Amino acid sequence: MWEENGFSGEEGRNLHLQPAEAAIPGSAPEAAAQLPLQPGLVCGEASHLAALILARGSSKGIPLKNIKHLAGVPLIGWVLLAALDSGVFQSVWVSMDHDEIENVAKQCGAQVHRRSSEVSKTALPH
Repeated sequence: MWEENGFSGEEGRNLHLQPAEAAIPGSAPEAAAQLPLQPGLVCGEASHLAALILARGSSKGIPLKNIKHLAGVPLIGWVLLAALDSGVFQSVWVSMDHDEIENVAKQCGAQVHRRSSEVSKTALPH
């Protein structure tokens, strides 16, 4: 998945996501793997399980931190690729307010929802 999403660095090729069955005892992936869920069914009706990652371009500390690179991959890329590779979600979405974040999200294979800058502020007006 790394090469097809534009991340061809050595760091990306050496990433091995830990499967749920090999997770640390008591960790969230292990607990999730033990849930008695049937994929695609909720109360006997068809369902769609989507991951939603929220990202904003403005930050008081580090502007555009979501697309800063860590080990050759944008920070948000690590989250998106883990969600996509998990096999748990039928779709992975990024809700964002910035063109560059949108481009990285699409490059990673996520679907995008563009938020207005008004609702992306640190505090909403009353």
